[in-house]
Formats: sequence, C-alpha cells, structure tokens
Amino acid sequence: YKVEWDPLPTFDSTNGSPMGSHHKILTDPATECQSVPCSYVISSLTKGTSYYTRVYAYNSFGYSVTAGTPANLFEAPKRQPVPPSAVSVVPSSASSLKVSFPASHDNGGGDITSYKI
Repeated sequence: YKVEWDPLPTFDSTNGSPMGSHHKILTDPATECQSVPCSYVISSLTKGTSYYTRVYAYNSFGYSVTAGTPANLFEAPKRQPVPPSAVSVVPSSASSLKVSFPASHDNGGGDITSYKI
C-alpha cells in the first residue's frame, strides 16, 4: 500500500507532488492487514495544520487507480495544551482566594474552551 499526505486537497503542495508518502509492501499478504488493520503513523507534522490523507492499494499490477480517503477528509495534529504560566493566588476576602493566570501560550492545536481551577 501507499499512504500520502498533504496540507492541500489537491496533494500537490511540493512542486506538484504530495508533501509526503510512505510505501509498504506486505511480506505476507495472506495474514497482514487481515485481522488487524494496516496502519502508519505520520510524524513531524505541524501542530494545528490540517492534512489530507489518502491510501492506494498495491498488487503485482501496480497501485490502484483511485485512492481510499477517510470520511472526515482531513485532520490536524493535536495534543493537550500547555498549562498557563505565572499562576498567582491572593486573598480575596477573609473566606476566599483569587486565582489569576494568563491564557496558555500554546493551545495544542485546538481552541481552549475552559480551565480547571
């Protein structure tokens, strides 16, 4: 099989070619990718950038003419956000504290929708 990825849906961001590709020839087609799906981890991507992916099948006649594409068409690498820096706690009253902090400088590739205090 062949996996290709690119930030453009036309798969031509690198001088008319996809940004990246991975080729894998199965050593035992009778068992590989049968009970457990084939998979490949695409690494060194830019967090927050959406990437399109497609997969071609391969046999002794070559690669499939059309590619398989995921239902969601593209995805962006994400991880947990970096915690806020410079957290401060000061008395607000005789029975309360005020917690203050700036917004996280790195959202991990997704919008920060809440903070847990």
